[in-house]
Amino acid sequence: MDRWGGLVDSMRKPAIVRDHGGKAHSVAPRRRSSVALPKSFHALRLNVLSLLPPGHPSLAPVVSLMSGTPGEGVSTVTAGLASAFAQAEARSVLVIDAAMEGEGLPALGPALPGVSRAGSALVMRRTASGVDVLTLRDIENGTPFLYGDAWDAALRELRADYAYVFVDCGSLHTPVPTFWKPWTTTALLVIDSRATTEFRLHQTKRVLEMRQIAVHGSVLNRRRFPVPNFLYRIFG
Repeated sequence: MDRWGGLVDSMRKPAIVRDHGGKAHSVAPRRRSSVALPKSFHALRLNVLSLLPPGHPSLAPVVSLMSGTPGEGVSTVTAGLASAFAQAEARSVLVIDAAMEGEGLPALGPALPGVSRAGSALVMRRTASGVDVLTLRDIENGTPFLYGDAWDAALRELRADYAYVFVDCGSLHTPVPTFWKPWTTTALLVIDSRATTEFRLHQTKRVLEMRQIAVHGSVLNRRRFPVPNFLYRIFG
């Protein structure tokens, strides 16, 4: 826990954080976000709520989002969904950017000074949207994050401090969705409805079955037409 204790403490006491140079910065207290979101994200929040355990468990539920192939919008959906939860409820929300692909999560409003850990592929930043973002990789050089017993204990502490945890796992082209199986409460598959095909969805289903990843729901990203029947046949 020595490796993670400082990070957890900093997230619990966000009044003062330090940058790489050791300079102290004050962080504004959490407040409900006023960032405008598409109505679709608020509707998605209600659907996701129906998949989560009822009540307020002592450990926050972990919602892992993934896609069959890169570029289907997992980061965008994760950011929008987390922001919708932060806006609708005066409760703390954590987003974990665990994906090994792309440039990371899009901005969730202006970033406030955060906590960095050089050499550990980990960055914590607070955003004006009311969502905290924990990055588990070095975005500049793509250094992957190494999971272990210390991380398991740290995540448990973080789940005790937040109401909801959302994880951007990226695509099934990487092992990240498999890594997150032990901690996932609800898994969502993001599908780019403009580019997907029946053949591609069958491939995705085979990979999920091979890795024994149970998907509890799917999110049709960029949908401009009725849900295709083959989607119900494959994931219904």
